[in-house]
Amino acid sequence: MKIIQIMDCYTPEIKCPHSQRNIIEGLWKQGHDVEVYASNLDYGGTAKLPRRTDLDINNYPISVKHLAGVFIGNKIVFLGLIFKLLTKKTPDVVHTYVMGTFSTFVAGYLKKIKGYPLVVSADFDVAGPLPSLIKMPYVYFYIKLPVSFADIIIAFTKEQKDELVKRFNFDEEKIKVVPIGVDFERFASASGDGLRKEFGLENRFVVLNTSFITPKKNIEMILRSIKSTPDDVVFVHIGGTQDSNYKKKLEDTVKELGLEKKVKFLGPTSPERIPDYYKIADVFLQTGFRESFCIPIIEAMASGLPVITTKVGIASEVIDEGKTGFIIKNEAEIVDKLRFLMENQDTRRQIGQRNVQVSKNYDWKTLMETIARIYSNIKK
Repeated sequence: MKIIQIMDCYTPEIKCPHSQRNIIEGLWKQGHDVEVYASNLDYGGTAKLPRRTDLDINNYPISVKHLAGVFIGNKIVFLGLIFKLLTKKTPDVVHTYVMGTFSTFVAGYLKKIKGYPLVVSADFDVAGPLPSLIKMPYVYFYIKLPVSFADIIIAFTKEQKDELVKRFNFDEEKIKVVPIGVDFERFASASGDGLRKEFGLENRFVVLNTSFITPKKNIEMILRSIKSTPDDVVFVHIGGTQDSNYKKKLEDTVKELGLEKKVKFLGPTSPERIPDYYKIADVFLQTGFRESFCIPIIEAMASGLPVITTKVGIASEVIDEGKTGFIIKNEAEIVDKLRFLMENQDTRRQIGQRNVQVSKNYDWKTLMETIARIYSNIKK
């Protein structure tokens, strides 16, 4: 199949959402002819990617067209996409990502001209606020209408599907639930050898969070919780900084609470090394309240970790209270669950073992077969 993948930014590095990268590379490995259209702007909004006809990072085998883009407000606009789609021979499938992006807006309307089969991954945050009355025309013409033209709308969770029908009145029959996946073998087989010693974590109870440093991750909630835990507990954060002001706020909070010996921000790492970092942890903790899926929950489960999380994204579908982890609402509940897991090593191990089994349902190998089947079954 000839498949065009469209998104605001694409590069096979840590800044690219790995769900998109895994789909694109998975389709290529299945033997499909895959081409990517993206802007030459970075997700961070401060830097441009090099403009190239084909991406040449580590001899990357997939053709990626970087089109000149500009920021209008917080939106990326790259008008070259319109020319590409209008002049390109009609592909077997066009797949775009995220409702409300320029790429989905353009692909949706141009489908009415070109007639290509269109798949849209909604990537919709069910916790997001309802639009004000003044924004309703924008929501209708920029978000709802172009997505409604899609042949298939992919939702990450059953809750997300229900909310898409409720809020936008999309045809329920068009919406397929396909979660984000993980490379199960990489996470299950990682060792993390030497990392505990490297970071001075021997004989510490390690609470891990992997995320970008940005306000919606609510990391200060973790810091306040860690303050009330035993001295041998240490919080380790892995991930890059998207908001430098928020990072400064967190650093100030660490100083104010006297947590210098109980908190380690290790910064970003390559996607290839992330599974090793999960292996240094005893528990995974997530405190954000706005996520469309929250893939680190599944990564932690595949790594054999108990999960403590807010009710966000996939959490309510994979967390069986007390058996695979805990859903919390406040700091007191975090402290209570951490103490419980510290004091019950056998229970912690059993939860981790169950989580490995649950996470097998989210292996990319299986999910890629589902996506390829969706493509093939679109009626042209």
